Amino acid sequence: MLISLTVSAQSADSLRKKTDTVHKALLEPAFDFDQRFYYTQKIWTNVWGYREGLILNGKYKVGIGEYYMNQNINETPIPKDINPNDHVTQDQKLYFGTAYFEPFLFRWEYLETSLVFEAGYGRTVNTYSDNTSGLIYNNYNKYFVPAGAGVSANLKFPALFGWHAFRWFGINVVAGYRQVLWQGDTVHDYNGVYWSISSAIFLDRMYEDIILKRHKTAKAKVAE
Repeated sequence: MLISLTVSAQSADSLRKKTDTVHKALLEPAFDFDQRFYYTQKIWTNVWGYREGLILNGKYKVGIGEYYMNQNINETPIPKDINPNDHVTQDQKLYFGTAYFEPFLFRWEYLETSLVFEAGYGRTVNTYSDNTSGLIYNNYNKYFVPAGAGVSANLKFPALFGWHAFRWFGINVVAGYRQVLWQGDTVHDYNGVYWSISSAIFLDRMYEDIILKRHKTAKAKVAE
């Protein structure tokens, strides 16, 4: 019994060491789709985006993200110079980019988690119109400086049927809070929690598989 437990413990330890040392390159590419759902102004809004960057020594991820939101709102708040009794439709758009920094909490072969810190700059474009006549009451384009913090988790697929390409894909989940540091739009409040679930492409795994294949090919040629 004692021998069995010892062997099991050693097997688990060897697995942990194996998965913790998968990533050895100093610089590896990173890419994520990033579809976020923000809870602001008492409603959920959908923001589309993606991120690209680099993984540094297997410990940190740094890069930039680009995001876009477009939605119609038939509720207040509306600017003070518009009659609230009118049939007002608000077309609300956000365009913004961020720089992000992610220290990894751990990186295993099929699962990794990290903290996410980001800040950026963008524009909020709001158009108020009558949805029956098409008359535009107001339109403005204002600056928007967001920051945020959250937690990210990546679920990585294993190689299936001998196909390493399956390893290049997975699922990304993020949850956090966005705080607007400065904004020109005095009507809306863009602070709030957010969450994201989207597909992920692990360029670092793709890079590892390609480099590993080249090394194997080079060794085979030397052996010949």
